[in-house]
Amino acid sequence: MKHHFNIIMQNIKSFLKLAFTLAIVSVLLWGCPYSSDVPIDEAKEKVNPELMGKWTKDGSTENPKFYNVTKSSDTKYNFEENTYSSSDKKYNQKNYTGHTTTIGSDVFLNMENDGKFYIYKIVMKKGEGMFELIEVTDNIKEKFSKSADLKAFVTKYKDLSFFYNKDAEKYKK
Repeated sequence: MKHHFNIIMQNIKSFLKLAFTLAIVSVLLWGCPYSSDVPIDEAKEKVNPELMGKWTKDGSTENPKFYNVTKSSDTKYNFEENTYSSSDKKYNQKNYTGHTTTIGSDVFLNMENDGKFYIYKIVMKKGEGMFELIEVTDNIKEKFSKSADLKAFVTKYKDLSFFYNKDAEKYKK
């Protein structure tokens, strides 16, 4: 009887470890934008001067996430993402290059880091010194090797609500 009890307890411990590990992994992956090996389109659009500067996440009170956006070329940006680490007690930086692609009236941001493009819809709030960054959902399982194919896919589904993650991040200058 004691032997069966020990086996049951080991199984419960194993299950709890697995559940805890899955919970941690899901939190780490939660809220990530769609990533692709190719951008929606090549960098053709001129840099928008309104996007330059320091942008701080709205609604955050202490140590908010922020971006420093600078011009890299006539068609590309540099994005320095600054996220506060409470365990390190400092901001950690991640650098991206990026460009915009307009499809209809929607502007998409192709942010590249280490050969991966992270895709966002960006909505500038003219005159308010604000923009919204809306993640294209990482639930998309399709992979693309050509920008033309990704652009056709985005064009087809961009107006559907489930194409985006639920919450937009708002940034103010």
